[in-house]
Amino acid sequence: MFNNIKRNFIFFKHRVQYLIYTFLLLTLCTACDVRNEVKKSISVEYSTLDSTIAVIPYDTAYYWIFKDAEAAHLTKDDFENIELVLNGCIKKYNSKYDSVANRLKIDYPWYKLKKEKYFIELKNYKRQYVAVTNSNGQKVVWANFFCHSFHDNWRESIVMFSDGGNCYFKLKINLATKECYELRVNGEA
Repeated sequence: MFNNIKRNFIFFKHRVQYLIYTFLLLTLCTACDVRNEVKKSISVEYSTLDSTIAVIPYDTAYYWIFKDAEAAHLTKDDFENIELVLNGCIKKYNSKYDSVANRLKIDYPWYKLKKEKYFIELKNYKRQYVAVTNSNGQKVVWANFFCHSFHDNWRESIVMFSDGGNCYFKLKINLATKECYELRVNGEA
């Protein structure tokens, strides 16, 4: 009972945070309709690497993603390292939720848990990368994943959703330490 209340509170808290972030992002987007053509060309340059990846140039308006950071350039080696770290991170995530699902099947045999509701297969997602150099001089990438985009401009601006389950998730990858952290999978509505 307590776990259910706690989970609902955490879900509500995250949902409110996403709504606030979305409102702030929309406010910033409508207030600043000036586009920087240099930044736009950087995004287009990288998008040719893979039709499912867009590199969104860092903007200080993305303060909710990074604090005390400067825009960084991603190299081919960086993209390879992102894939390596990402695959390990998602493998660990899927393994964790497989064991949770197996335990739930034992405790609640009547509940039909569907693997596709929690399992992440990277091939099913489009990606947005925002690369920065942090205050320690390390290159860090914020990666945003989504299986559906209702926006045609997903290559140019960040896609944000507050629900949708594992169809939407985000994380950070430190390319210097080869670590993945702040993995956040959206909740179900």
